[in-house]
Amino acid sequence: MAVDPNNLTAYIRLSSAYLGQYTSNPLQFEGSLDQALASLNSAESINPNDPRLLNTKGIVLYQIGDYEQAKDALEQAAASAENAPELSDLDLSRIQVNLGRSYRALDQLQLGLTAFRRAVTLAPTNFAARNYLG
Repeated sequence: MAVDPNNLTAYIRLSSAYLGQYTSNPLQFEGSLDQALASLNSAESINPNDPRLLNTKGIVLYQIGDYEQAKDALEQAAASAENAPELSDLDLSRIQVNLGRSYRALDQLQLGLTAFRRAVTLAPTNFAARNYLG
């Protein structure tokens, strides 16, 4: 990012790397979620409505346990994704799965079920979505 401070993808990938560290070993990398969130907050100055950014932010907030803010970010990601032709149906489906998980964590089960169904409709081979449907 020192080379190109406006490279949104670099910020998202850095955040994903921090998230990966945390999920691989939460005790060893306990500060990684804060670093991931800081990276995403920096990226918001480039394009705050990018669905990839918002999806990743939602995932990080979910891992932190801030389900309400995760839901908000993921709802924004889903709305922004409707106008993002560069995203595949599988990308759109993954956003819906993450949104469904946030709804489920907030006991908004009907909304979660709707998001999981939408995810399967978008990408029938998304097995994560199918697993959440049961």
